Amino acid sequence: MAELTPLDEKLGEVLGLAQAAQEATTKVAGMEGAEEFRARLDRMGMEAAETERRTDALVGSPTAARRRSARRPPRPRARPRR
Repeated sequence: MAELTPLDEKLGEVLGLAQAAQEATTKVAGMEGAEEFRARLDRMGMEAAETERRTDALVGSPTAARRRSARRPPRPRARPRR
C-alpha cells in the first residue's frame, strides 16, 4: 500500500469533517428548539455537502491519480510468449 502524503492526509480530514458536518447539522436541526436556526443549519449542511463534492472531485481528478500512481512501484512486465 502506498504511503499517504501530508496533502492526502489533509484531504482525507477535509472529507471526513465535511461528512461529519452534514450529519451534525441534520441531527441538530431535528432537535427541539432548532426551528429558529433551521435556515442557518440548512445552509451549513449544503455548504458541507458542497465541500464534500469538491473534495471528492479533487481526490478523483486525473492529477491526483497521476500523483498516486507516481508513488507506486512500476508493475513487472510479462515477457512475450514465443
